[in-house]
Amino acid sequence: MAGQGDSQMPHGSLSAIVEYIRRLGRRGPGRRVDGRALLERFIAQRDEDAFSALVQRHGPLVLTVCRRLLHSHHDVEDAFQATFLVLVRKAGSIAKRESAASWLHGVAHRTALRAKTAIARRTALEKQTTPIIGHPIACRSDLA
Repeated sequence: MAGQGDSQMPHGSLSAIVEYIRRLGRRGPGRRVDGRALLERFIAQRDEDAFSALVQRHGPLVLTVCRRLLHSHHDVEDAFQATFLVLVRKAGSIAKRESAASWLHGVAHRTALRAKTAIARRTALEKQTTPIIGHPIACRSDLA
């Protein structure tokens, strides 16, 4: 692992950032640092260790929020990752830097709600467009 000030966030594609978040989740706990200091270090330096500590510290909260609103493990994981991607992009917009947990809770809640809404819409659309076996229109060979 690189030294504390040497670690950098990936600046590439979305998949690289998602893989980065997954790697962070597999790391062990680090030393305890003030949350405001971690956030400011991440904002100023894009420090990987600071981001890792933020994910470790606030990940359980974000995961709990996502699990309360979503049922599928995959949907929960997607919302969890999306929440931390928002942190990567918008960390500098957090006005109360000592309240990163509150900010992340709100982002996780809104992200999970949007996912839940999208899932409900997709499910409703699939029900409307799925042919019913034995229905005269579904059985017509000239439609294929």
